[in-house]
Amino acid sequence: MRYFLLLLTVLILSCGSHNKNNKSPNTAYIYKIESINDYYLIYAKRNDSLFKIVSKKESIENCLTIKKGQSYNLNLKSLYDVAPIINGVKIYTFQIDCYAFDEQTSICLERNNGIHDLYFTDDIIGLCYKKE
Repeated sequence: MRYFLLLLTVLILSCGSHNKNNKSPNTAYIYKIESINDYYLIYAKRNDSLFKIVSKKESIENCLTIKKGQSYNLNLKSLYDVAPIINGVKIYTFQIDCYAFDEQTSICLERNNGIHDLYFTDDIIGLCYKKE
């Protein structure tokens, strides 16, 4: 009987820890959403990392609108990853703090808040989450 209870306890504990680790590594928690001109700034947290996601404003009918306080599976691409390459050299400097997205819109990093890069994702159009 003791072995049965021990085995049952181990099974319950292993199932509980498996469910907690079943979360996708791309799951990001949205903690703030702002707007600047024609862009949304979506602030997300994944593990100990903070992300500032830039999404151009677009309206789509019948979409799942992302909301603050919710988590979503997002495949993020950093501005550094999409920086142009000229003569084999990636053109990106860690000394630039703001980037011009159009004539009226500059979006800045927030190094003092732990945001050292800007991010993009194909999983969000405007504020619509493209559910997989």
